[in-house]
Amino acid sequence: MDYAMINELLNKYWLCETSLEEERELRRFFASEEVPEHLLAYKAWFCGRDEAALPVLGAEFDKRILKKIKPKERLSFHLGRRYVTGIAASLAILVAASLYVYNQTDWADPSYQDTYQTPEEALRAAQVSLSFVSSEINRGQKMVYNEMKKTAPITDLINNIDKLEGE
Repeated sequence: MDYAMINELLNKYWLCETSLEEERELRRFFASEEVPEHLLAYKAWFCGRDEAALPVLGAEFDKRILKKIKPKERLSFHLGRRYVTGIAASLAILVAASLYVYNQTDWADPSYQDTYQTPEEALRAAQVSLSFVSSEINRGQKMVYNEMKKTAPITDLINNIDKLEGE
């Protein structure tokens, strides 16, 4: 007997790739007396089941199995009245807000309009504004300087502590 072929059939059998004829060949081999010692463990597997004793499964079995594994019908997509109303209300709010913003924008005359009649008037207004900003910045700087003068003794102590620790 060709043991290499039997080993190949066994490998195919365990991978579920054998035909019925190949499985019968394996059963015939293991039913014989010429089974080598390293394959004796498989003898009970192949001789334990008699192919004739196995029931033949008919078309009725296939129908029962297919009926049990038949995919369920997909439920149709159903929106309730509440959800449809909510979606419609959201769209109405979105449209109303868009129209409000669109109407508030002045689309009629997008050109720039002067607020002063002459360039000299505009220059004087700009000088007044810049003078005010400058005076406020100066006032803020004086306040910061005065507060720094109040904290100067504490700053000197901190600097002296750092010098003492360094020694």
